[in-house]
Order: sequence, then structure tokens, then C-alpha cells
Amino acid sequence: MDSKPVNWAGSVTVAVIAVSLSLSSMAGFAKQLDVEMSQPLVIQIESVVMGTDGQMRVRVNGQYLTRHSERDGIRVLDMDYDQVQVQAKGQTFWLKPHHTLTLENHEPE
Repeated sequence: MDSKPVNWAGSVTVAVIAVSLSLSSMAGFAKQLDVEMSQPLVIQIESVVMGTDGQMRVRVNGQYLTRHSERDGIRVLDMDYDQVQVQAKGQTFWLKPHHTLTLENHEPE
């Protein structure tokens, strides 16, 4: 019976690299989540306009959104020219155009 020596060095190296990449991506995700949790969410309602298609749009943080659209964790529920109903972080707010709301994270100690 002719047995050949098995070279495990390459397999071990690949496994070590895979584990280290997995751990670094998990650490990166945890750091990103921590940064997102610590940064306040700013909701800036700029203006409400009527589009050429007859659909109202509101400019939120520089982006035009329609009813029931969502961007960056901010969902537009309803609007008219005087007020806009938005939902963020599980809470619902009525805001007037040209107003800004800042939601900060306060964790109990």
C-alpha cells in the first residue's frame, strides 16, 4: 500500500484566514451598530410640493418622499401642505414644514 503524505498547511492557513475574516466582520458589524445606536436621528421636513403627476411629495433630509415611502429609517405616513406625519424608531410624529426633530438615544444606566 502506497501512502502519500498529506499537506495540511494549506488547509489550516485557509481555515485561519476564514475564521479571522469572520471575526473581523462581526466586530465591524457590532461597531457599526454601536455607532448607529449612539448617533441621533435627525428628521428635517423641508417642504411639501405637488408633483407633475399629481402626487404630493415631501422633502425629508434632502430626499423627496411620497406617502408610505421610507428612507434612512424615516417613513412618511401622511401629509398635506401644513403638516407631515412621519414614523421613526417606532414612534409617530406630526411635523410642520421647515421644522427639524432630533431623536436621541438615551439608554438607562
